Amino acid sequence: MDDIHVSPVLPLEIELIILQTALESNMKDTKNLLFVAKYVFDWLIPILYKVIILNLNKQRAWPPLPLPIAKLPQYGQYVQHLFIMATPEDVADQYLKYCPNIVNLASWKGFSQPQIEHILRLPLRQLDLVSRYPSTRIPVIPSVLALFSKITHLGLEVLQIEYLEHFPSLTHLVLGPFVATEVYVELLKQRPGLKVLVVRVADFVYSLIPRVVHEDVDDPRVVRIDCQHRENWRLHALGDPRNAWSLGERVVEERFARIRATKSA
Repeated sequence: MDDIHVSPVLPLEIELIILQTALESNMKDTKNLLFVAKYVFDWLIPILYKVIILNLNKQRAWPPLPLPIAKLPQYGQYVQHLFIMATPEDVADQYLKYCPNIVNLASWKGFSQPQIEHILRLPLRQLDLVSRYPSTRIPVIPSVLALFSKITHLGLEVLQIEYLEHFPSLTHLVLGPFVATEVYVELLKQRPGLKVLVVRVADFVYSLIPRVVHEDVDDPRVVRIDCQHRENWRLHALGDPRNAWSLGERVVEERFARIRATKSA
């Protein structure tokens, strides 16, 4: 019987799945993967630069590779999630200018007027304002109201209920650990359309993987979660279901399911 010839070449779709899995499981091997072949490089670049965290006062991003300023005009289009931490203002300016497809933006500090102009052109759906100082928020001015109206996910360290009045599409809210209980209780009364309210705990454990720490709440939409802010943001940006947003959603859905089951019993 003749030997059956088996082609060693995999279908391109299978190759892509293998490469994506390798990239997501070990970001340190990214440089090696990029040099496998030209078509591999073209495949992986959009994945590589999808999530960028700017930090440490350097022109660097993590994960997984630096996206130098000089390459922003070419590759900035692939950035969808951007976290601006301790970053020089001119570097943040360039990222906001050359990354027109950001849907998820987080910042530890305020924005300059030129940066706000860039932000107004973004298709944002999620916004995290990490600073405790209200002065660092995007100011409520007529030009930003259209932007605010599209935001569905918002993260704030300090809550001012009147600030939230400008976010009519808000369904998910994460608050810092120092928001008084009576403040968000009043908020829930005013926002029946809010689906999930995650309150980060103040015990300073900050689990890298978000976890529910309390469930003794009157409103089933409130979920208290222990999580480290940057790591939680990264998990959500990468689509990891362990992030606090998704964890909160699952907890709330389970609570409402139990309520429905009790009523129908």
